Amino acid sequence: MKKLVILQFDGEFSKGYKVTLEVGEEGKRPDLRIRGELPQALEIIQCFQSWRDIYRSLDGQTRIKKLGARNVNIDDLKQKCDERSQSLLNSFNSWLQSQSFNPIKNCLYQQDWHREDEIRVILSTDCQELRKLPWHLWNGFYAIPHFRITPFEVALSAPDGERRERPFREKIRILIILGDSTEINVKADEQLLQKYCGDAEIVTLVEPLRQELNNYLQDEIGWDMLFFSGHSQTQGTQGRIFLNHDDSLTMAELRDTLLPAIAKRLQLAIFNSCDGLGIARELESLQIPQVIVMREPVPDKVAQEFLKHFLKSFTGGSSLCISVGYARQQLQRLESQFPCASWLPVIVQNQLEVPPTWQSLGITRSPYRGLMAFREEDAENFFGREAFVEQLVIDITSKPLVAVIGASGSGKSSVVFAGLIPQLRQNNIVGDNGGSDCDRSMGSSLQYHRQWQIISFRPGKNPLPGFLTKLEEIGVKNCQNVYCKRIPAVLSMTPNKNDCIPEQFIFEPVLSCPVIVNFKGEPVTSDAGITLIAELDRKREITSRLASCFKDYREPNKILHPINSLIAQRIYGLIMGYEDLNDHETLRHDAIFALAVGKVINSEQESITLAGKSTLNRLEHCPEDVSSRADSRYHRIEHDAEAIETLLVEIFLESYQKPPRQIILDLDVTDDLVHGNQEATFFNPYYRGYCYAPLYIFCGQHLLAAKLRASNVDPAEGGLSELQRVIKIIRSRWKNVKIIIRGDSAYSRDDIMTWCESKTEIDYVFGLAQNPRLIQLSQSIKHRASEEYSGRLKPIVDFFETLFLPSPDLTNDAAAFVNNSVWYCSLDYQTLDSWSHSRRVVAKVEYSYEEVDTRFVVTSLPIKKIPPGRLYTQKYCPRGNMENCLKEQKLGLRSDRTSTHTFEGNQLRLWFASIAYILMNTLREQCLAKTEFKNATIETIRTKLLKLGAVITISKRRILIAISSAYPYKKIFAMVYKSLSQLPSPG
Repeated sequence: MKKLVILQFDGEFSKGYKVTLEVGEEGKRPDLRIRGELPQALEIIQCFQSWRDIYRSLDGQTRIKKLGARNVNIDDLKQKCDERSQSLLNSFNSWLQSQSFNPIKNCLYQQDWHREDEIRVILSTDCQELRKLPWHLWNGFYAIPHFRITPFEVALSAPDGERRERPFREKIRILIILGDSTEINVKADEQLLQKYCGDAEIVTLVEPLRQELNNYLQDEIGWDMLFFSGHSQTQGTQGRIFLNHDDSLTMAELRDTLLPAIAKRLQLAIFNSCDGLGIARELESLQIPQVIVMREPVPDKVAQEFLKHFLKSFTGGSSLCISVGYARQQLQRLESQFPCASWLPVIVQNQLEVPPTWQSLGITRSPYRGLMAFREEDAENFFGREAFVEQLVIDITSKPLVAVIGASGSGKSSVVFAGLIPQLRQNNIVGDNGGSDCDRSMGSSLQYHRQWQIISFRPGKNPLPGFLTKLEEIGVKNCQNVYCKRIPAVLSMTPNKNDCIPEQFIFEPVLSCPVIVNFKGEPVTSDAGITLIAELDRKREITSRLASCFKDYREPNKILHPINSLIAQRIYGLIMGYEDLNDHETLRHDAIFALAVGKVINSEQESITLAGKSTLNRLEHCPEDVSSRADSRYHRIEHDAEAIETLLVEIFLESYQKPPRQIILDLDVTDDLVHGNQEATFFNPYYRGYCYAPLYIFCGQHLLAAKLRASNVDPAEGGLSELQRVIKIIRSRWKNVKIIIRGDSAYSRDDIMTWCESKTEIDYVFGLAQNPRLIQLSQSIKHRASEEYSGRLKPIVDFFETLFLPSPDLTNDAAAFVNNSVWYCSLDYQTLDSWSHSRRVVAKVEYSYEEVDTRFVVTSLPIKKIPPGRLYTQKYCPRGNMENCLKEQKLGLRSDRTSTHTFEGNQLRLWFASIAYILMNTLREQCLAKTEFKNATIETIRTKLLKLGAVITISKRRILIAISSAYPYKKIFAMVYKSLSQLPSPG
């Protein structure tokens, strides 16, 4: 569903604004209207002007007309630009935190947003100062969970508008104006438009005269899109474009010329040039539906990158707003070189008009032929048969007759008409191979005309007479003597499996004995150890309980693969190292996997068919715009996210025979790098890539929560709510358990610590980032550590001086024999602003010859219960074990394979990896505790215990899985089996 959010502002910065919020479906009356206010804030104008002065001082190839050269320190200006942009954002977001604006913010937050909603946000105002601000960076938007995972864009609009009916054309028409190109490359913009808008009719004007431009704008057919590239600027409120070196136009001067074009369905105007808000204001008054401009001077490189990513998304099917937002997101990658590049693009819309898609700009010809064969005129859209066409060309130039055969619908006609024939015309091939008389006759004709004679006909009941008639029509003589002695070349469109693989492979002999390899051995599986996992899963009912968190809307009488079978197959695949859904195209015929998921196999001849990649994909990925999977045509399986999250905690609780006295919950975040266009992915400078930032909660090696998040959020975002959810479930079963929450410095936030302090038997130990005040407070133990270390080092140095000649390296060599001096102390510390009261902080100072390492943790545990040294070493340092658990999930189970498009699908993949981890950890704790694998990693357990070669024999009486007698870990396998047999069966 498409939602429209309109924020209308009336007022000015010197007096304040009255704000009206409207929310509703696109094209319908709003569902609600809420009013709020914003106070006067002249300081924001000052911050903006301060930032703008610095930004415009940056030198470079911008698309604004330069008045002269300047000598500037670019690095210094970039740093100042970053500082002032941050100052502007702080003031801007602080202003929008005003109490009188809360009704607007609360209403937006409390709306029932759906994941499939596409949101268009419009800022409706005439105030130019308000339009200049970076509204897309308002924190209020990102406080709404839906806005963090769903692309959206903020557009500008005047309060008044008019909607007009416009005629349709059969083809999109684009008028490109390449204006004054002094020191910039406007030709690159034209090349991008030609590349991505190839289906459109494009007319390009290069540095046109004023009259020439007027004539083209008044074209009788009209234009769908107007594109300008060159120099431009805003003077006061007037926008001006530079057509060439000598001539320029204001939008007011262009007004009368544009009116006929607007009346003939001009829908989109893009000015990929500098300082365009003045241009947009004039065009907006003419009721052009959509205008895209740059707010400020734009570097040439930024303009080209914006256009490339916008066109790629827009012509690929995304909406106009989403495409601008996508291009803006890509510009963030350039901000180290071009500060605030992502601030520049802006859409100015007529709020009464629905933004067009590329397809709605004009009726374009689809490249897909459906069930119809590709024709010669479709050659540019015909792909995938290049090798076959190349072989056809070779054969047809050397053989008198080539037959292309294949099953109906395999593409015989398409490959000939859209592949072979265009290739023959393009290559201008001459065929003369000295064949029969008819061959030589045709060959000489072809050689004379330097082209192929191509005829097409349907043979009918009498193919040869029909063929001769066609030859006579094109002037080939002696056709009555045509006969075919043989068919020298037959190319099949369907694969022939018999001639692909040799019967045997002969390698170099060893001691005169030939080495022969063939594929005639017994069927062997490489995953025999999966039987252990399947038995453990049957006893603990892990995947079956996960399956109960899904709702299946498929018709029961048509289901071949039940939901519990799909879940088990997916989880077992992850455990055995098959993280890619494509792997299941082969696994679907594997007998060992069929047995593991509970498929009945009666004989070796019986076909084994598990779910393939497409069926499993429907389990994870729902690209359709539906509110419920019950309404979906293909993706009819729905999961309950809350039930899955609860299951992870319940499995942890069941791993204890009785409630423990104390547990420690570890919080941490990691990165899941992405390499596509997944939803809600952003560039994270810490991880140096586009990624997700999932939040994990562990207790020892037990996984309790795995929450996928966008990477542009605070590391502690959602940490408190996840803790509250998990602890609520734990306390429902274990009333008196003492809980300690542990994490790094990202979680030393006042809201988390205050909540822990307000609860009974809940404490925390968090890392704390160092600062000058903490360093100063820890000087006393630093001095003691220095004295202690010097006292240890001096005797060693004195002894070395009796053995060796004096040397600058003598002290360094002696330090290798001296242990570092480590001191701890407790401090009473409170931050200046962020903490509500003082708290206990433990400082650790480790003094060595090369450096002094000072670290801090903040805790609610009193010093009477645990001294600082024990607290740091026994309570805080073991959190490093959680890092190993995260590595196991990522490296062993590929939890970072979040490569499906939707955020919801990637969260489900993360939960699948989490369940796979729980199964493997259960195997390690309950079955391998008394073996040499008790501390082994998941990858080691898989390699040595699960990836076993075996021959499977299926008869009516039994199924025999014969593992190699050379297997070196038989004893451990037997011990695991014994442990599994002692586990209680379900029920």
